[in-house]
Amino acid sequence: MTEGASYIGFYIHVRNFSAEYISPIHASDFIFSKVVNVEPCKGTRIAFNGLPLFKTFWETLQGKLQYLSCLSSPIGTPFLFVEETKRAVASYCRVGQGHVVMIPYPSLRQDCESGPITSAEFSDALVATAALLRQASSGEVVLPEWAEAVTLPGEQDAKLNRVALENEQKKLTERVANADATLQRFRQDKLLLCGKHEPLRKAVKQLLQDLGVTANDGPEGRDDLILDYNGMPGVAEVKGNVKSSGESDAAQLEKWVSNYVLAHGKTAKGFLIINAYNETPVADRKEPAFPNQMLKYSCDRNHCLITTRQLLGIFLRARQNPAERDALVKSLFGTVGVYKGFENTPGSATLS
Repeated sequence: MTEGASYIGFYIHVRNFSAEYISPIHASDFIFSKVVNVEPCKGTRIAFNGLPLFKTFWETLQGKLQYLSCLSSPIGTPFLFVEETKRAVASYCRVGQGHVVMIPYPSLRQDCESGPITSAEFSDALVATAALLRQASSGEVVLPEWAEAVTLPGEQDAKLNRVALENEQKKLTERVANADATLQRFRQDKLLLCGKHEPLRKAVKQLLQDLGVTANDGPEGRDDLILDYNGMPGVAEVKGNVKSSGESDAAQLEKWVSNYVLAHGKTAKGFLIINAYNETPVADRKEPAFPNQMLKYSCDRNHCLITTRQLLGIFLRARQNPAERDALVKSLFGTVGVYKGFENTPGSATLS
């Protein structure tokens, strides 16, 4: 758009009427530009002829627009005029698969009490107008305002039925969203069977929290979890391994425990939570997750060694039997060495 121009045109494609298809063009670009004539005149008193297609557009611009010239030979259908005259200041016509809308260049009034129109408001008004033009071009009915105010027998019932259907659709949409959230949680829980690195750690953290354990990230730069259950502190190291766990994992856990003691002046239960053989299907995992050679080191340091598969089994049991949750969590804090139980839960591709 060129500064000082008195008119601007918009080509609105009636089949694709999103904002990206509403393109500004100049009068010089029109194929009929030789017959578009303007004459100087200036003012803010603009009258709208009530054309339904441009009602929303005019409601947006009303009181905020001034004209710097008028169309002495308008092309198409004029819809804005100098007040109390027949001098057109805006017009539109059909061109190809769309419409060209000519309006005064947006030299907006600065004295408007509600403030100048924003580009977003202007764009929204064009999009709404494009929708109406599309309806008119496709043969859909566009009624004048007075006709819309007439209510025919049975029309009110039809409107109420539509509202009821919309409400039903909204409720159904919410139910689908809730179902999606539930399914997403199942997918997250499956990370305890196949995950590693940060996604696995986050999944373990969420599951522990759902069991009632306070689980927070360790200090910045560390990947441990700081736990607490009814005043019982704990520190967890979460790992996803292609093979079994090892003494290096237990040594890393003991480092986190030692750091906790230095920071808090008290000891904490160490939990080594391992997703061993994480690239192997669950049913094919035959080897122990914690080999014998690491057990003495961990037992001497009061570690609880548990697989993410077992932790998932505990969670599933607690969800099915909430009354058992406290005892199950306490069994974790009371274990020294390898946790016993839930080794085969879930034991196949079908989770239960």
